[in-house]
Amino acid sequence: MSNLRQSLPMFLILITLQILDVITTNLTPDLESNPVVLFLFLHLGEMWWLPKFAICLLISAGAIMAGRIPRRPLVIITTCYAMIVLLNMANVVATYLI
Repeated sequence: MSNLRQSLPMFLILITLQILDVITTNLTPDLESNPVVLFLFLHLGEMWWLPKFAICLLISAGAIMAGRIPRRPLVIITTCYAMIVLLNMANVVATYLI
């Protein structure tokens, strides 16, 4: 359980980044380049984020039930999401403020 406690701050950052990714993607949907998200946009409209939420929820529940979250993959995934969110935020600034 100590491994889970050690990974919890990074895990919470990842959850926050997921939420920010959805918000920033919704602000600039025309700039989306991920083919999976484009498919979801086409077929689910404003609810495109529900499958993403379900997958994240299942992975999170599994990690918590297992009592451990592997630290290295968590750091890599969190870093990648931070870069995605930063790019999305740059797109939002370029779209709405410039």
